[in-house]
Amino acid sequence: MQLVTGLGPSLLSSAKENLPPMESAIPRIRQKATTKVEHIQNALDILQNARISLSECLLTVLDDSNQDFFDYRTAFFNKSNSWRLERFLELIWKHEKGSYTMKNWLKPHAVDYVCNLVSHELEAAKPSLMMNTDEVTPEFISTWDINSIMEPIAEKITPTWARVLHAATEPSTSKVDKAATSRSRNRRAGRNIISASVSYLRSFNSCKVQMAMGLVALSTGASRDLINIMHTSCLSISYTSISNMIRTLSARSIESARTLAATEPIGISYDNVNVSTSIFVEQVPGALSKVQSGTFSVLYRLCNARREDMLAAPIIERFQNSKGLTIADLRGSSLARESYQTQSIINIAQVLFKYVNGFENYRDRREFLHPPRRKLPDGHKTEFHPLQASTIEEASIEGNIQNHEDIMINQLCRDLDDLNKFLIPAINDQLTNARNRGAQVLRKKDLTPWSRREVLALGFGTFHLLMNLIWMILNTHRGSSEHIGSLTHLFAAMEKVRLGSEHPDFHTLLQALLQILDGLLLNAWRTECGYPSLNLYAESKPASIDILKTARAILRKYATPKESLERTKKPGQSNSKGLDGEESSDDEDTPSSSTGPMDSSNDPVHENVVRLTRDLLMVTELVNAVSVGDFGRVEDMLPDLACMFRGGGSNNYSTEILYFLHNLKEVWTPEFANIMRDNMLVNVSGLAGHWMAIDLNIEHLIGYLKVLFVAKGIYSNWERLGNLSACIGQLQTIKARVTRSLGTQYQGSTHTTRDPSALVWRIADKAKDCQLQQSVPRREDSKHVKLVSDLRFLGCTKFASSSLATFNKKLEDLKQGISTTQDEEDTLPVPDFLMEEGSE
Repeated sequence: MQLVTGLGPSLLSSAKENLPPMESAIPRIRQKATTKVEHIQNALDILQNARISLSECLLTVLDDSNQDFFDYRTAFFNKSNSWRLERFLELIWKHEKGSYTMKNWLKPHAVDYVCNLVSHELEAAKPSLMMNTDEVTPEFISTWDINSIMEPIAEKITPTWARVLHAATEPSTSKVDKAATSRSRNRRAGRNIISASVSYLRSFNSCKVQMAMGLVALSTGASRDLINIMHTSCLSISYTSISNMIRTLSARSIESARTLAATEPIGISYDNVNVSTSIFVEQVPGALSKVQSGTFSVLYRLCNARREDMLAAPIIERFQNSKGLTIADLRGSSLARESYQTQSIINIAQVLFKYVNGFENYRDRREFLHPPRRKLPDGHKTEFHPLQASTIEEASIEGNIQNHEDIMINQLCRDLDDLNKFLIPAINDQLTNARNRGAQVLRKKDLTPWSRREVLALGFGTFHLLMNLIWMILNTHRGSSEHIGSLTHLFAAMEKVRLGSEHPDFHTLLQALLQILDGLLLNAWRTECGYPSLNLYAESKPASIDILKTARAILRKYATPKESLERTKKPGQSNSKGLDGEESSDDEDTPSSSTGPMDSSNDPVHENVVRLTRDLLMVTELVNAVSVGDFGRVEDMLPDLACMFRGGGSNNYSTEILYFLHNLKEVWTPEFANIMRDNMLVNVSGLAGHWMAIDLNIEHLIGYLKVLFVAKGIYSNWERLGNLSACIGQLQTIKARVTRSLGTQYQGSTHTTRDPSALVWRIADKAKDCQLQQSVPRREDSKHVKLVSDLRFLGCTKFASSSLATFNKKLEDLKQGISTTQDEEDTLPVPDFLMEEGSE
């Protein structure tokens, strides 16, 4: 073209003239293109003519021994061509005959490949499960969850192993959609356990799960042999490793307690612990004796407390300048008396709602809820730190002094300046408090407040108070089966005759007494409601104010001894409005208002039942107030309880209450008094309605500790018990965490809570049939029945005569450090209950 364009114009024109005409040019014929399929067909024809099969062609080309086809092999296996190879294999897999052949060929190769892949995955998972026994912390225990440990590993590190395990453990298709029941197995948790066991079998250090499982086995009382069997099965670490872990947890728990004691206001509680060890007479040197006694202590972080409100010096001075108590102090304030009466009216109304159908909507009405007096907030969870149990026996004054030293100096490493500067609330049973006061007298001439033990602010344990209260009521109202209306007579009606024995079970007795009270109140409702039956009364839908008026009438008629009703009103006495709008006398139903014992010779049965009902109302109010965390309601009852204990012969518990009342009134500042009030009860779970006395918590811990300390003979030593006691909180926590994580239950799937309604109605019917709540002059079956003591009236009389003066003399002796005043002996037998170890 360039040559043509380079010619002159004359040559171009000449060339055009010499070209043939267009119509005479040879036409161009375009051949049809050969398709890919035709090329392949041609190639296959060639192979067929050469008697070479397609498979033989591929084998020859792909055989590494044939170097002539190297370039073809390289292109065939090139990464850029991988999709074609994958498509090639997929087509074979989808073909019926090709799939059969490929499966037969693939099986050994696939197994080897999957095994190798699983091995690499589990090797990569080792760091995520690695932990040593000295790395266990309370934080690890409190957050342990097998699903959060194993499932991220399965998802990100071991997906192949997880897929294989899922296929191996999933049921057949016909069972997949089957509805789950309480008896269904937890496959999710089971697969996590299997994966953890496989990792532990692969590496001894991959034991995050096995550590927790070992602690749970220990916390449930598993023997050493069983733990070692679990270890061999890769479900737990060895018994020796668990012991090392317990020592680590114990040390870290004590360190946490030291940190708390150094920075926050604290209180203490402790009790004796008796541990049975070897059953053999012959002992290995250094092992425990058959029964070893010691002391177990618990440290508490105080609720609503500031250190500036706990300075010891001003309160010690206030004690030295304090006055004694007067009879007026045993009556309580008018507000406290009115509050107790209101709480009792509500308790009476709640019995109706509990056992009669049709009142369900009344139960939660505002007018039927207990008015709070000093209620701790819902959701509060008490922080406590068990300390190491020691071989010190607190059954003596010197033993208590040594235990104080062990707690504060040896274990908590407290600074002596702090010990001398701040008060330490110590809430224990009455006998322990008496020994602590003995220590204060014994050390009166020492140099510092701590060495004189003046920094101990003593409070009584409410659980032991309740235990002594129902023991006193049992002994006062026990009677015999021939004494109609007595507790023994009512126990027989309930078919609980063993409660009338010398050693009743505490929990069974408490529930039986509350059921008797409910039955008596139900019969009173049946009589006072104004309808032929309580069901008809419910159908009438009575107004709340009418129910409260009837409840008040029941309190006065069925739970107020006759001498309290026949009193004369004192000049200047004021009345107040109750919940039902009626006037309520300040002196109503208080011991000091009684003018003297009544002549109930006409019907002692009726009067005994009235007094029993009055006494049991105190029990139910004490139980209810403790369970909701309202110590203010407990405080309202203390003056009356002091009188009841004095009247019932429990002089020491009566005196213990007087010490507490004296401290509230004369010694403690208002701020510190509130600190004591707010820490008499604890809630270790943080759940509403689960408050308990602080001394009951330590009883639970001691019972649980005895279950843990199951080793016998040469395996028993006090160091192990001390380590177990210090980390008992972590053991309880890990037990709850594992139980929740695996989806297991504390109770069996068939467990049911027994309904006491039948027993309660049996008591109500017995009261109706025997006319226990009606005055029947010259009752035929009452010739052998004697009038029981009015505990409150009798106790108030004793205080007025000499007992209160004796207590004030004790106060003066305590101020001077004189131990000349002898403690009064109890005329009430020492409580002797059957207590199930470890029961809650």
